[in-house]
Amino acid sequence: MVPTKHRKRASGRAHDKHLSDTRQDEKGKKLGEFFQTTGAPPKTVNRIPKVLKEIESQNSSIKEWGVVGFCWGGKVVNLSSQQGTPFKAAAACHPAMVDPSDAPGVTIPYAMLPSKDEDKEAVSKWQQGIKTANIVEWFPDQVHGFMAAR
Repeated sequence: MVPTKHRKRASGRAHDKHLSDTRQDEKGKKLGEFFQTTGAPPKTVNRIPKVLKEIESQNSSIKEWGVVGFCWGGKVVNLSSQQGTPFKAAAACHPAMVDPSDAPGVTIPYAMLPSKDEDKEAVSKWQQGIKTANIVEWFPDQVHGFMAAR
C-alpha cells in the first residue's frame, strides 16, 4: 500500500490535502445537520414502537427484545432504555453522543463498548451514573466504527 501522502490521482497530480479537508468539513457540517433534523436521536426513538409493532405483527413468536446501537445508534439506545422501554437489555458499540445525564434513567441491563476514540470522561461519568447492571469494556486498540462501518 502506498502511503496517502505519496498517492497520485488518476490525473497524475498529487492529492491536494487541503481539498480533502474542505470535503471533510462539508461532510461534517452535513452530518451535524442530519443529527439535528432527520436523524435526531429523539426522533429515532419515537419511531421504535411502530417498528416493533410491525415486526411483531409478522412474527408473533417474538416476545422479548434487546437493542444494540452503533455510533449514534448508541445515543438512540441510551434514550430508548429509559422508563417504559420495550427492551430487556441494551448495548452501545463505539457510542457517539455519550451524555452522562442519560445514565440515571436507564432501567435495563446495559453494555457499553467504547473504542479509543470515544470521550473517556463522558463514558466514565455515564458509568458512574447508571443504576442498573452494566458493563463498560474499552477497546483501546480499536478506532471508532470498528464493530460496524470500518
